[in-house]
Amino acid sequence: MFENLPKYLAGARIGIKSDIAYRMDWVLFVAFQIVSPFVMIFVWNAIYAHTGVTTIGGFRLYELYAYFFVIGAAAGLSSLQLQGAMEAEIQSGSIAVSFTRPLGYVAQLVSGDLSGKLFAMAIVSVPILIIVTLVLGLHMSAALVLLFALELAIGYVIATLIGFIIGSLSVFFTDIGGFAAVVESVALLLGGAIVPFTMFPQLLVSIVSVLPFQFMFYVPAATFVGAISLSDAVGTFTVALVWILVLYVCAALLWNRARRSINAVGV
Repeated sequence: MFENLPKYLAGARIGIKSDIAYRMDWVLFVAFQIVSPFVMIFVWNAIYAHTGVTTIGGFRLYELYAYFFVIGAAAGLSSLQLQGAMEAEIQSGSIAVSFTRPLGYVAQLVSGDLSGKLFAMAIVSVPILIIVTLVLGLHMSAALVLLFALELAIGYVIATLIGFIIGSLSVFFTDIGGFAAVVESVALLLGGAIVPFTMFPQLLVSIVSVLPFQFMFYVPAATFVGAISLSDAVGTFTVALVWILVLYVCAALLWNRARRSINAVGV
């Protein structure tokens, strides 16, 4: 493992340099991190004022303020982006070059993707979260911060596996953009990025609570603002680990078949 560390670091540097090179993407990322939460706060302010209630779906209004800022940070890490890079390489044929590099293709993808996202979080998301915590007076303990970081990691793993599965399909289909957009929209809605899913009808809450999307957005955000207890958050890990195992097996089986197809046609 450690003998490959320089190769992983090289892939990470490439990912960071690639992100920095696209300055407009950075501008849009920062704008999303700042503007999107304020839009949602404006909407929910109106909802709470109109209904006259103090709590909806287990959230007080000030908790929703923090919730949507955390969603922005989680989205930076758990957004479905891997499939786009895979589709571009597979359709252009440049994946053949990636296969010849010392570091395996999957490791190249993940190291480049993860390093870019962590770099963005470090210079944009983390400062925003610190400011939100101080302004809203949220209580942060060491245990909560560690749990939050672990939940973000779980969300990233699930998002990466889903993105890899979608990306592998580009070997068999000429365009996966529409399918990827549908999956991403479903993930945002059912994952709690648009509205906490605890505000859904009870039957839908029961269904969503056993799906993997909640770990990409809702669980880390709700834990951060204290909408769910630490014990309840830890209790979700079993569901998360089951989904990671299921998605990993699906990704491995699909990629093995896709790899054979690539080798057969000489892409």
